[in-house]
Amino acid sequence: ENISNVIKRARTITNYIYNHGWLLAKMREFCKGEIIRPATTRFATNYIALDSLLKKKSGLKQLFTSEDWANHNFSRSNAGRMVESIVLDHSFWTQSEHVCQVFEPLYKVLRIVDTEVYPTMGAIYELMRVVKEELEKKTWCKVAYYLNPRYQYRPGVGDDGTLIRAVHKVYSKLDPASPAVGQFGNELTWFKDARRTFGEPTSVAARTKMSPTEWWIMYGTDAPTVRKLAIKVLSQTTSSSACERNWSTFALIHTKQRNRLAHSRLEKLVYCYYNMKLQIRDKEAEIDHVDRGDPLDVFDIAAEDDDTE
Repeated sequence: ENISNVIKRARTITNYIYNHGWLLAKMREFCKGEIIRPATTRFATNYIALDSLLKKKSGLKQLFTSEDWANHNFSRSNAGRMVESIVLDHSFWTQSEHVCQVFEPLYKVLRIVDTEVYPTMGAIYELMRVVKEELEKKTWCKVAYYLNPRYQYRPGVGDDGTLIRAVHKVYSKLDPASPAVGQFGNELTWFKDARRTFGEPTSVAARTKMSPTEWWIMYGTDAPTVRKLAIKVLSQTTSSSACERNWSTFALIHTKQRNRLAHSRLEKLVYCYYNMKLQIRDKEAEIDHVDRGDPLDVFDIAAEDDDTE
């Protein structure tokens, strides 16, 4: 949700600038270049656009604090004031930097493996090892790992000082003025030691059977402070790769013989077709009595990949 909000606000800035000729000219004057806008690229379009916007941060701040902007009618419009508030919002730029820092290593790997110049099979293991090391430095990944009941009760995880410090660091940033700060440590200890609802037989059995977020919703009621943080962190996705499947659907509907479809109509057709595929998959699972107890079933993921090829 936080990442989605950052991307949405970044798009608001870019769209407003590029929809007004005078402001676009001023942006080019202050920023000495263009802002890359989100487009229908193969991958990482949001990362590329956000990174481009970050590089223009200084110029954009100068533009929206200049006399030219203050004297123009745009600065007095509701939309103009909203864009100005986003540009001058320090927290927006801080969050944007965090998003780019998380996705940069993965983006670099995607660029390398996507090349058609030479085969990359021989390098992929080393690339993923480097990415893993980079991600391990990221606080959010440490927090998600620590709060995941699937991994928490492995030897050494609960008492790992680096992971515990990362959890406290994130909590203090998200809600520094909360009166429940003192309670947070107690609740985290209950979770680590499997006390109260965390140690009940049903809770223990569900650690690997439910998604981490659902597990916290169901069994984290005795630790509301930690529960709130866990749901926020564990609800985040780390990849948009599943959306790549939409491209085969676009190719199916938007053929050379039907390449005059209006964009809005094309989007509606893809939306209907993809939802139909999801419904068919659910019905097949019911018919075959497939047990979806493990949300991280590697064999199921492999089967999905075969279906999309």
